[in-house]
Amino acid sequence: MVIAKMLETNRSLKEIRCSNNGVNLQGFTALVNAIEQNRTVSCLPGLERDRKEQLSKLRRDLNYIVETADPPPSRLSVHGSFTSTFHSLDRKRSLRSLRSLTGRLSSENEKVASPSEVQVDDALRVLNIRWDDHAKRLQDCLEQNTSSNDLSRVATPIRILVHSS
Repeated sequence: MVIAKMLETNRSLKEIRCSNNGVNLQGFTALVNAIEQNRTVSCLPGLERDRKEQLSKLRRDLNYIVETADPPPSRLSVHGSFTSTFHSLDRKRSLRSLRSLTGRLSSENEKVASPSEVQVDDALRVLNIRWDDHAKRLQDCLEQNTSSNDLSRVATPIRILVHSS
């Protein structure tokens, strides 16, 4: 993701507004990793809509695989097993990726069948958990960056006087 790459060297940005740009889990992960390294960014609002859109798109594409024998024509990129586009994967590899994401590995001799709706739900649940984990990491980073930025603005030390009786 271009913004994540830029954050490797840019130390002047305080706030990043990139919502409504189709940020998927892979892009979100790259942003969180970059913000962990860049201590100046203290605000990254509004990626919930991107999250909902990406998960909805993934559900549609996976349900399409369940309902038909061919992968969907649209491009899709998500973290982990889904980093390639579905149209570039053959059906067997797509289904094996879905199973590995949900913890259901098939043996080499087993014929690969269509994923079930339960497997689609499991895959989306796992992706939601991963997104939540990265959102928590992001929140922690932003809070740390905010407090360290606030401390760097203090020109003189603060004295606390304690009066004893």
